[in-house]
Amino acid sequence: MVTGMVANMSDMLYNILDEVSELRLLQYYQSQALYNLIKRNREHLGRWMPWIDDQESEYAIYGFIRDSIGAFSQGEQLPLTIWHQNTLAGMVGLYEIKPHHRKAQIGYWLGAEFQGNGLATMSIRALLVHAFTELWLNRVEILVADHNTRSRAVPERLGFKLEGMLRRAFIVREDVQDLAVYGMTQHDWMEFQGSLVDPMS
Repeated sequence: MVTGMVANMSDMLYNILDEVSELRLLQYYQSQALYNLIKRNREHLGRWMPWIDDQESEYAIYGFIRDSIGAFSQGEQLPLTIWHQNTLAGMVGLYEIKPHHRKAQIGYWLGAEFQGNGLATMSIRALLVHAFTELWLNRVEILVADHNTRSRAVPERLGFKLEGMLRRAFIVREDVQDLAVYGMTQHDWMEFQGSLVDPMS
């Protein structure tokens, strides 16, 4: 099952989003660009993601990429980088992939300078197509800090349903945060896609 899922995930090694944006599988050659992006956005990202503070050198980034590629080879993750105008803009991916239960979580982040271009929405939309039509997942989840309104707008825009709140579930820099849980099933996704079709077309 894992081997088959890895084979299916390989379809997402490179995915064009629009004329100037694309998704690429996380690779070692991206380490310097990833380090520089995180370094520029350490305060912006560190409010929400505790692992950011561990990435203090390109060597640490190299280890992060190694672990991510290892998890990809085991069918546990699909770590993708987001590129805009041939510049690394952020990351998106499937994580906590559970083949037996056919479910996964989606994680995403962008450098502050790349927000407002629709990159997160386009990236997750492409990932959902892959998750539900290639991997045949039943369900995907997105967990977002309750007060991260900009990030919460992404799953809401894409038709995810707010399923509840995990109270005091996450600690970032000693800030105890509630997590909003957004879910989407394959059926939800198909219904949402149908709602986007113009009945006059």
